[in-house]
Amino acid sequence: MRPPPPPATRAPGIQCRRAAAPRPEGPRRAIAPMTLLLLHAAATLILVGLIWTIQLVHYPLRAYADRASFADCHERHAQRMAWLVAPLMPTELVLSIWIARAPPPGVSPALAWTGLALVLVTWIATAMTSIPAHRTLARGFEGSAHRYLVRTNWIRTLAWTARGAIAIAMLGAHAGWKAA
Repeated sequence: MRPPPPPATRAPGIQCRRAAAPRPEGPRRAIAPMTLLLLHAAATLILVGLIWTIQLVHYPLRAYADRASFADCHERHAQRMAWLVAPLMPTELVLSIWIARAPPPGVSPALAWTGLALVLVTWIATAMTSIPAHRTLARGFEGSAHRYLVRTNWIRTLAWTARGAIAIAMLGAHAGWKAA
């Protein structure tokens, strides 16, 4: 606990006011920079783990699924994955925009904008390659659509992996971590 300040000496009739605390430069933040970076890293790193699991486990195993029940199995997979990805991808996008527009102290604007560009790569690859392949596979197994999905999903896998590295680098830059 701080001791009380000494009584001020002032001339009669003059009001003393405490000086206002200096305002930080840059845009005001409603959330602490480290909290923002931690939320961003959490969303990104969960997606990194998810995409690697999908790329190395889920998608390759589809080639061995029973053809008679493939469409039903594929639909159930898509519905369950949506529960994971639907909140994470928009969260990652919004936080990436926020960080790119006003990088926290220590975070390079170039790094923040590169991270945002990679988010856009994942969204575009999802819209242009993954969703059409999933629509085809929802009607039943088709070897060419399955191979296309596995092959083009590497775009998302590598983009998210790079994003994970960027998210960690931004955390480290803000925290003042030094390379060994």
